[in-house]
Amino acid sequence: KTLGTSAAREETEENIALASQSQALVEEAVTTVRLLTQGPNQQMAPGQKNEAEMTAAGTWTYALGEAKIAVQAAEVERLTEQFDRHTMFAPFDGYVTAELTEVGQWVMQGDPIAEIAELSMVDVEIGVLEDYVARLDVAVVADVEVPSLRGRRFEGSIAVINPQADARSRTFPVKVRVQNEQQGKVPLLKAGMFARVTLAVGDPVAVPLIPKDAVVLSGKTPLVYVVDTDSKTKKSVVRPVPITLGASHGLWVSVGNGEIKDGDQVVVEGNERLRPMQEVRTELREIPYVKEQLVGQNP
Repeated sequence: KTLGTSAAREETEENIALASQSQALVEEAVTTVRLLTQGPNQQMAPGQKNEAEMTAAGTWTYALGEAKIAVQAAEVERLTEQFDRHTMFAPFDGYVTAELTEVGQWVMQGDPIAEIAELSMVDVEIGVLEDYVARLDVAVVADVEVPSLRGRRFEGSIAVINPQADARSRTFPVKVRVQNEQQGKVPLLKAGMFARVTLAVGDPVAVPLIPKDAVVLSGKTPLVYVVDTDSKTKKSVVRPVPITLGASHGLWVSVGNGEIKDGDQVVVEGNERLRPMQEVRTELREIPYVKEQLVGQNP
């Protein structure tokens, strides 16, 4: 039978207080005995008890205090064991999403007590057609877009590929794991949200890659600023180029063919404040690229 947490805790604290009082009583008796047995001999006033009587009284009080301590210590141990036995501890930190019991309710071993959501990492479950599931593998990178967060994109990776197809949809359940972010004191990604997942399942193709920092998303369509340098005057100006974003991985994202040419220089810092044909001073920056990234595959 479950116990009220506050009631059990109060009873435990009360017995601890009683044990402390008994301990203080014992210490007082010990002090009295020590003063009587080791202190200076003084002339006793009329009506005072003799030393033997006071020693006996102190010894009796000491024994009584020890007995009280033993009783209260046993009671504290019993309540602590009972409290621990009727307290469920979650194996991880999380958020209680449902309480399935009430104070005083009888439960059996294995009965659900509460539902807890651990959201530091979230799994996005999707159904993949059998034509494409054979091309997937664990740890393959996926692009996750959450419409309710204004199309915010997250980078995830495949964590689980279920080899058993769903009987109704005839698709294979695949879980894409995403690192969650904190928004104040609550997680940004919450259980039950809808997401759109893009996976690279086509044959590899050659596509232009640009740094993610070069993409400007403040307008209606994504764009980048390309730097054009006059060979005679050596002056550099920028021109906006609308782009179509493709698959991404790490610091890089693919764009549509013909939008960005090989060798074009794009602005990666301060591009949000630029205007078309604005004159700029440029500084080349190298951005690391991992050749094994599968960012150039058709979705």
